[in-house]
Parts: sequence; structure tokens; C-alpha cells
Amino acid sequence: MIIELNASWRLTSDENQWALQRGYREKKTGQTKWEGVAYYRDFDAALFDAARRQIGLTCGSYGPEALKPLSGALTEMKEMITKALADFKGSGQ
Repeated sequence: MIIELNASWRLTSDENQWALQRGYREKKTGQTKWEGVAYYRDFDAALFDAARRQIGLTCGSYGPEALKPLSGALTEMKEMITKALADFKGSGQ
């Protein structure tokens, strides 16, 4: 399974693990290539680390109040992905 987080990051899975991958443009062909950045046993850890890395790449200074919308957005994203995974597994694919 592949879950595109944005143009540069995605989560992939197999029967044993989740992987966070970062995309880069190959100079010779111009095609996007993906490399594994980190590996996880469960989806929650993978999603949390993907968000943590994106926050770390964001420039600026933010107060504690800025975390409230982020927390809500992450919870909503997790619920949407969890539902999509359940629907996918329920479809027999």
C-alpha cells in the first residue's frame, strides 16, 4: 500500500512494516525516485514521525496555541486513513 502525504513524502507498507519514503528527482531521467528514510512496526508511529519530520522542516517560530489545530488535523488525517485502510481490507483486495 502507498499513501501519498505530499509530493515529497509517502508511507508504504507490506505485511511486516510501514516505511516512510522521501522522493527526489533523478538528474539523468527527471523521474521521481523514492528512498526509505525510516521503518516502523505500526501505522501510528509512522504517521507521527512523518508529521514530526514535516514540522521540523517548517521554518518559523510558533507558540503552544499553534499545536491545537495541528493536533486536530493529525487526528482527522489518521481517522481518514484508518477508515480507508478498513474499507480497502473489507473489499477483499
